[in-house]
Amino acid sequence: MRSALTTLGASIALFAASASADVIVVSPSTGDSIQAAVDAASAGDTLLIEGPGVNPSAVVVINGKGLMLIGEAPANFPPPL
Repeated sequence: MRSALTTLGASIALFAASASADVIVVSPSTGDSIQAAVDAASAGDTLLIEGPGVNPSAVVVINGKGLMLIGEAPANFPPPL
């Protein structure tokens, strides 16, 4: 019985953590900074990065936040060789 209660408690905790996650829309074409959005995001959040204006070679540092980044590839990506 104790194992079932532990499993139930863990399941509720995981659901509560995912239920509190936000989706943050980042639009570099309007001046939004992807790095600033990453820095402001909480663990478990999703960043939806909208183009155009996304620099595919930009470096973004995500350190231990467990974020999901979803983005649109610009029309010229990959760049011509």
